[in-house]
Amino acid sequence: MSKDPSSINWFKGHRSLLSSQLWLSEPFTKGQAWVDLFGNANWEDKYFIVRGVKVVVKRGQCGFSEITMAKRWKWSRGKVRRFLNELEHDFKIVQHKNNLTSLTAICNYEKYQSDSTTDSTADGTTDGTQLRIYKKERIIRKEDNIQISTVFVVPTIEQIREYCKERKNSVDPELFFNYYETRGWKLKGVPMKSWKAAVGTWERYDKEKDNAKNPNRPTWNSGIYGNNFKRG
Repeated sequence: MSKDPSSINWFKGHRSLLSSQLWLSEPFTKGQAWVDLFGNANWEDKYFIVRGVKVVVKRGQCGFSEITMAKRWKWSRGKVRRFLNELEHDFKIVQHKNNLTSLTAICNYEKYQSDSTTDSTADGTTDGTQLRIYKKERIIRKEDNIQISTVFVVPTIEQIREYCKERKNSVDPELFFNYYETRGWKLKGVPMKSWKAAVGTWERYDKEKDNAKNPNRPTWNSGIYGNNFKRG
């Protein structure tokens, strides 16, 4: 009797591997870090308490902080952050950050961790996780059957800040985010394709000595978002 062809795409490993000395003895490769992140994601909904506040970690989400990952993987915190941003850019994870903690949701967790060994054809995110993405002037949620690689993912302020830091520019991340957030991440009515390209446009505007030459470029004191934003 022949085996189900789909079964050859699977292998099983016990989670105890992730806490073994063999696994943790040396600095991680990127591949090992990805497996570690995937393996430490919750297999069922749980919660923990942070400063008296209940934080729910759903199935397919990992509650590790950057500090915890850096310690486990023997990386710098900056390397961890760059790696997570790379995974998010490739639509492998979705990061959720607030003033209490950070959660990392594994995209397509159900597809790769379901009880069945048959392949799933559904593309999306883990249960309870909604990608904030824009396509064809509408928000697409995980229930839609879409090809993730074709959509635009709204960046976080932290991602914008890190990118601006890499480019050593003076673009205000919060101003940039709020400017396009109020416009549905569109450029002249057309859905944005690359927020990094938009950052580059703002860089060029910043090089202009006379802001009057660029009336569409908001400044920190333009009054669009009040006077609480600081330039730089």
